[in-house]
Amino acid sequence: MNEIDYTYIATHTRISAVYIGLSVCFSLLFTVVYYRKYRKKIDACGMFLLLAYVGVVFSWTVFCRTIKPRQYYGLVPFWSYRAIRQGAIALISENLLNVLLLLPTGFLYPLAMGQANARRSILFGLSCSVLIELLQLVLKSGLPEFDDVFHNTIGVAIGYGLYRSVWLLVQRCAKAKEE
Repeated sequence: MNEIDYTYIATHTRISAVYIGLSVCFSLLFTVVYYRKYRKKIDACGMFLLLAYVGVVFSWTVFCRTIKPRQYYGLVPFWSYRAIRQGAIALISENLLNVLLLLPTGFLYPLAMGQANARRSILFGLSCSVLIELLQLVLKSGLPEFDDVFHNTIGVAIGYGLYRSVWLLVQRCAKAKEE
């Protein structure tokens, strides 16, 4: 690794730390206001975790990336699957990482909102993903792709499914204790 690469990484890390710190501080401030209004500790904790996580995701996917002189984008739906069939197997891990990126959002949104349904949770995650891609397009800080939105939304749906499974398990355990 040469000196220029090291300088870039060190600068990028400092900028990331600032954005992440601001995300966490804003999330904490908003949560304190939210908790005073609703007085449910579980909702307030869920809100803090959701906002902090989404803030970190936006920091890493939009604001902490290098701005390019020219914008590139991929608006052809499912291009990555065609490329994988043609031998670009590295895209498999990229697609899986995009699924994992917003998976916690699908789990945290209903926790923060007090039993939000699947449609609202998925719509929130879809909105976050579309906003990320639009910001990447406008700021020239990433490669906006339809496939990313698709995979992020699948991740949100899986996250919601995990939330629902845990919630049902907790309900069963509580019911068993009562009996």
